[in-house]
Amino acid sequence: MSYDIVALTPKHQGDYLAYFDGPAFADNPDWAGCYCHFYFCPRQLDWKSLGSKENRDAIAARIAVGEMEGYLAYSGQEVVGWLNV
Repeated sequence: MSYDIVALTPKHQGDYLAYFDGPAFADNPDWAGCYCHFYFCPRQLDWKSLGSKENRDAIAARIAVGEMEGYLAYSGQEVVGWLNV
């Protein structure tokens, strides 16, 4: 099996969100609503008060303007992994 590693850009926003909407934490539902927003959440906000919609919207906005950095791993057309940098 081969993988393609692709830097996250605004054009990959849909793939990123679909990955976190579904398979990313299928084995750990307690983390499913994070969207890797925890690491960008200002300290003055109460992280636990944020729901998955708030995290998803915040990360979508960061991706749209190129503020979210990381890599998506693809197997064919399917995202199978994420690396936050």
